Amino acid sequence: SGQAFNLAPITDIDELDERLNNRSTDCVLCALHAHGDFPAEPAPAGLSILQRVQRHPVAVPLIMLCPANAEQSEADLPSQAIWQGADDYLLDAALLRLPMALKSALRHHQTMLHQRGPVDNELQLALTILRGSRDGICITDAAGKILLVNDSFTQISGYTLDEVKGLN
Repeated sequence: SGQAFNLAPITDIDELDERLNNRSTDCVLCALHAHGDFPAEPAPAGLSILQRVQRHPVAVPLIMLCPANAEQSEADLPSQAIWQGADDYLLDAALLRLPMALKSALRHHQTMLHQRGPVDNELQLALTILRGSRDGICITDAAGKILLVNDSFTQISGYTLDEVKGLN
């Protein structure tokens, strides 16, 4: 949709903290694997960075980049990341989905900032599945009125949530 994203590598934890403190980071894209990213970070990498970002007073969404051909020891890392609060994850073989994942994570994060109270893990997982699905999903109430659609629904149908919300 013409929106540009600038990616900037972060080489150590101090630089991550500095970028978060300066509010120069809108979203964190982090590799998730069983080996540490930075020498001082414990394994698995990514989860420790996720915890660091969550403890920071400046809230930003975090997307995990996971290996498509993960070793057995890494196979459950994406689900751990989502349960611990990552906004989304991408398999490195599906990088074409990165712009959509970034837009979705940023939009979701803005929505969550306006809500009151913490979101429980099950709701966070359900929202991540909804946002990450390649299938168009439309959630309705008991009367059939549209409450929510995902990005794939918009891409397939051409209709945004604002255009269809409340319709039957």
